[in-house]
Amino acid sequence: MSAANGNELGSEATRATDAPEATDAPEATDAPETSTAPEHDAPAPASRAASRWVFAVVAGVFGLLYAYDLWEGVGNFVGVGQLAAALGVSISTWGLTVLVIGLLVPLAAYAGAFWLARRRGPLGVLLLFLTGWALVQVVQLDLEVLLGFGGLDLGE
Repeated sequence: MSAANGNELGSEATRATDAPEATDAPEATDAPETSTAPEHDAPAPASRAASRWVFAVVAGVFGLLYAYDLWEGVGNFVGVGQLAAALGVSISTWGLTVLVIGLLVPLAAYAGAFWLARRRGPLGVLLLFLTGWALVQVVQLDLEVLLGFGGLDLGE
């Protein structure tokens, strides 16, 4: 084995000093070019597939959060309508507008975030969906406050 190691050391020394004359040198220079070319081609489809998975997971998780807000909007629309009917009063135009906006904002925000995030990286996708969800939360809170200030016409 020591003779083999000596031959390897000798061939490495020959490669270092006489690179053009060594028979292994062209093979060594061709091997990195051949191995690097597929490496550049291989990650592109893998990264596209990975980014699609990231997009799908983020869109799905935030889809559940947006769906919950949509469900809250439906609950508010139905609940306030039943409350008004039980009290024998009507919902004012302002109150009805607030309830409809509460239904439409989660849908519009999710659609906008989905459309804008289609061709973004993972961080961009996450930030767009998070920003849209934060916008929905702010609008829902504002609508609840506005609904309390005159959404029901109590016959005054």
